[in-house]
Amino acid sequence: MLCYYQVDDVIAADGTLGPLKFVSTKVFRFRKGPEVPVGVFPAIRPDPNAITDCPVTALNVLSIPSHLTRTDGAGDVAPSASATYSCSGGDDEIMLTESGDAGRFQAGQVLSLACAADGKSFSSPSAWPACVDATAAECTVPAPVGTKGFNADPDSGAPASPIRKGDTLVYSCTDGSHEVGTSGSSSLTVTCSASELASSPYWQLTWDRAEADWPECAVQAASPPANCPDTVVADLAVPAHLTRSDSGEVTHGADATFACANSDVMLSDSEAAGTYVAGQVFTVPCDDGAFTAPAAWPVCADASTQV
Repeated sequence: MLCYYQVDDVIAADGTLGPLKFVSTKVFRFRKGPEVPVGVFPAIRPDPNAITDCPVTALNVLSIPSHLTRTDGAGDVAPSASATYSCSGGDDEIMLTESGDAGRFQAGQVLSLACAADGKSFSSPSAWPACVDATAAECTVPAPVGTKGFNADPDSGAPASPIRKGDTLVYSCTDGSHEVGTSGSSSLTVTCSASELASSPYWQLTWDRAEADWPECAVQAASPPANCPDTVVADLAVPAHLTRSDSGEVTHGADATFACANSDVMLSDSEAAGTYVAGQVFTVPCDDGAFTAPAAWPVCADASTQV
């Protein structure tokens, strides 16, 4: 069998392994099998200018301290994204910008190492953050502002043990029918969190929402009336002699409309007692998401029998 191969013979622009430059195209003719000459095809080398994700190995060379744990996963990182680290001790520790007296509260309690735009390396801080023990610190029990409408004690009762970083308390409205602000809930959850201090030790434990900033418990806002779905015929078992003359969802306060099929005459009741329906249209009102069923459906009389 004869095979034909087109080979792009390429070399580096300056004779090195730098950027590649197209030189010529050749066609080689040879038989399939082990007799294919070695070296006919040029070596295939990756494009040195291609942008890729920053590899994990680029993090390994930074000698990241063991007291920091990666939190964004374990894989490569896309250009301009970041690998993130927090203290390995979790809620038992506070992250400072560096060790010693120069250390300050680390914003967000997270260290971000950005992947460079070329996908080859990560940024690194001039000093690695330090993690200090926070187990001796605690939050004081909140004292809800009386005018806010909350119970004085949390739902679980007064805490029997110190409140540590990461602990939560739930406070409910005194009136269970009220809601917290516009949350739709009658309770508020607060978390004991680390925050910055202007002086040594440059951090403290406080509630993520100070009592003065809690929203008020108030009467729940009335929900706007709902529209009626496009299921009126099935929902109300509309008689087959009536055909809906509008379509789709019906706005609250509006009507679904019906007419007689086959151009019959619409009467308010049986043909003997019925009266002519003005406009020859029957309406079914929509009230807050539901249609109001009529006491009786109109009848349709054959117009050809009417004189």
